[in-house]
Amino acid sequence: MIDRQLSIPTELPDLTLRTFREEDAFVWAELTRPFPRTWYGKRRSFDTRGNRELAATEMYYRMHPNGLALGAHTQEGLVARFELTPRSGGIALTEIGYEVAQPFRQRGYGSAGARAAAQFALSQLGVQTVFARISEFNVASQRTAMAAGFEETGSDGWAIGEYDEMLRFTYAEPLDPDSQV
Repeated sequence: MIDRQLSIPTELPDLTLRTFREEDAFVWAELTRPFPRTWYGKRRSFDTRGNRELAATEMYYRMHPNGLALGAHTQEGLVARFELTPRSGGIALTEIGYEVAQPFRQRGYGSAGARAAAQFALSQLGVQTVFARISEFNVASQRTAMAAGFEETGSDGWAIGEYDEMLRFTYAEPLDPDSQV
């Protein structure tokens, strides 16, 4: 059973991952304006016609009930979010997703958070493989994944839209057996 009050340190002294809470959803809704949000031209499932409170609550309760959602916090507050979602019917294969709020990009929060989340999944959750699916056009996210220790391992075999192929990145950094996150 996953402790729902997690606090996971990262390599950056000012950055800690903690369990994504309902109040984080409200902060995230404000950080990621304009609202409603779109992704590749499609409205996200938690878009509720511009009602921020309803959208934040819906986002919180619909975020991967079998996975783990983490908020990345600094002294400035919530700066990013990460999701670990089991795939293929079990936790052995887990997908990571991440998003860094615009004002906090290019500070290393994405790569440090992704690395800490991947290491936590491998060392504490019994996960064997952590991977990310990233659009071939999302170069910034590809760079974040590589800086976090992920390696591109090919195409994922499916696409968003007609032409947007998804690339697969797999966490490749060896885990130190003596370290406990």
